[in-house]
Amino acid sequence: LFRSAGIMDANDTDCYSFSGPRTGTVSITITNRSATLIPALSTFDPDMRPSGSGPDVPAPGLNLKHTMQVRENQTYYIQVRSLANTAGDYSLLIE
Repeated sequence: LFRSAGIMDANDTDCYSFSGPRTGTVSITITNRSATLIPALSTFDPDMRPSGSGPDVPAPGLNLKHTMQVRENQTYYIQVRSLANTAGDYSLLIE
């Protein structure tokens, strides 16, 4: 899954779903395309329960990388938002 998107303001959040391609680990990368955004990531299990979050990004303009365990053909959800009232464009890659 690859998406280009943007966080417009502190209240904006982007939500995505994906199906586990196999049982194991998937890698989630948020590539920051902005000098201002501090991205944050939350992950959710197929039953929509929170399953974790990505590591804290310490400064604007940096990327975020996270891994999570999935089961084949199960649907998972992620939420991308900003920290510290920041905004900007990013790309999301799940592989």
